[in-house]
Amino acid sequence: VNGGHFIMTGGTIIGNKTNGYNQYGGGVCVNSSGRFEMSGGTIMANEAAGAYQYGGGVCVDNGYFEMTGGIIKNNLSSF
Repeated sequence: VNGGHFIMTGGTIIGNKTNGYNQYGGGVCVNSSGRFEMSGGTIMANEAAGAYQYGGGVCVDNGYFEMTGGIIKNNLSSF
């Protein structure tokens, strides 16, 4: 979410991977004043791998994240 607005009410974000140097958000990355609102669904088994990785499931860097429901589990960040 780069300056946009993402509303998650269901579904699954699973098995995604960033790899390299200084990567953000294996599952979801919220930046540049973006908005992510999660009220349902699952974010799981995502990975931010490599040097200086942030947010295996959800990374918020200069954005907004509100979670009122759903599941975030079993994500990995190597930082």
